[in-house]
Amino acid sequence: MGPTGMRTEKLDLCKICGKMFLKIKDITVCPTCAPQKYLPRFTAQPESSPILATKNGKPIKENVNVQKDGKWSLKYERCVRCGGNGVKHVARGLCLNCYWQESEKRNRGKQRLRKGLASNKLDHKYLYEEYMNKKRSLGDIAKDCNCSRQYVLKKMKEFSIPLRTLSEARTLALNRQKFVFKILGQDGNASLVIPGGIKINEDFFRPWSNETAYVLGAIYTDGHINPGRKIDPSQKTTTMSPLEDENKEAYVLRRREKMAPLILKRRIWWESVPEASSYRVYVSKDRTAFEPASFSWERTPGIISRLVIGKTGLVIPDEWPEFPSESGTYYIGITSIDDVGNQSEPLLLSGLFKFFAPSAPLRGGIE
Repeated sequence: MGPTGMRTEKLDLCKICGKMFLKIKDITVCPTCAPQKYLPRFTAQPESSPILATKNGKPIKENVNVQKDGKWSLKYERCVRCGGNGVKHVARGLCLNCYWQESEKRNRGKQRLRKGLASNKLDHKYLYEEYMNKKRSLGDIAKDCNCSRQYVLKKMKEFSIPLRTLSEARTLALNRQKFVFKILGQDGNASLVIPGGIKINEDFFRPWSNETAYVLGAIYTDGHINPGRKIDPSQKTTTMSPLEDENKEAYVLRRREKMAPLILKRRIWWESVPEASSYRVYVSKDRTAFEPASFSWERTPGIISRLVIGKTGLVIPDEWPEFPSESGTYYIGITSIDDVGNQSEPLLLSGLFKFFAPSAPLRGGIE
């Protein structure tokens, strides 16, 4: 009897079929494998005398993992399968009983190893042969030994067997087509995608030419070569001919494409008007658009405007993307607007706007 007057039981593995069952007294087999005379001992217990699971000979208290806010678990208030919360939460929204039932259902039909057999099987010879020679993954080895991947990793470290790098493991998985995922096509149907292996042409840079120089420049300027990274000897350029002038020019051209030129911005500003609640800025390449006979504020043909609220300036082109990009002299008109929409005559400004840099010299030298 437990400390509260309830029967105390614990889970154990059946010595015959290996299934999990509630152990009563000294019985070491489950009800399915037990002789007929033992079956009455495995009858269901009444609700007034519930069975408690034990750990290290001590009963496990109910709701031992109740959160501070009073919930049964962090994400669930009760078991998603049985709907109760009298048994503690284990994982995936399942209580202890439902978790073991799901585990039994998931592993039904699989061959089980008796307790301790995985540890005996995972010796240095077996791990070295499977991992190093056969190039199998830790997960595949764990499935054969009916244990977890973490346990295989623990044994690998125990025997000091070197592990693959992340790049080597990913390449090996791609070559064996282990990556499978689904994509949804335009017709709404899902299809499986199995990426192929990675193939590297180690002789790509050996016939040196303008094309290979361009590719090398593209790789270098895009930042895919780490100066501290070790490069495979087969990819070194020791057997390449020296860069000729035309190859250097191809590299310089590629380098110049990746470097943004320096473009100066222009700022349009004006003094604030106390009666104004907002301002409107007009721009046109034709000065006659701002003459009294032609100017009709927003209805003026061939003119672009922008409303400005809460400030007395605009940075071109950042704050006015619609500003004309063509280089030349432009006329700027600025009007004040009050609360009821009355608009003043424009303040006329003019200036040169150019948002393109000249081309760089193609050749040069130092003498």
